[in-house]
Amino acid sequence: MIIVERFEGDIAIIEDTNNSKHIEVDRELLPQSVKEGDVLELREGLYIVDENKTAEKRRAIAERLRKLGL
Repeated sequence: MIIVERFEGDIAIIEDTNNSKHIEVDRELLPQSVKEGDVLELREGLYIVDENKTAEKRRAIAERLRKLGL
């Protein structure tokens, strides 16, 4: 899974959870609508936001926080 961890100026720091690596990607190579926490898919050399996986990830985090009472 590829997740946008954060932005540092014009650079996006992306975490590849499959091999625990962080990658720096020029923000211009990402969709304009991309946000921190979005799950990306690399298709034919293009980064695309995977809306379904992003929503699943956000729901799972919200559920964990709910269980913790936060």
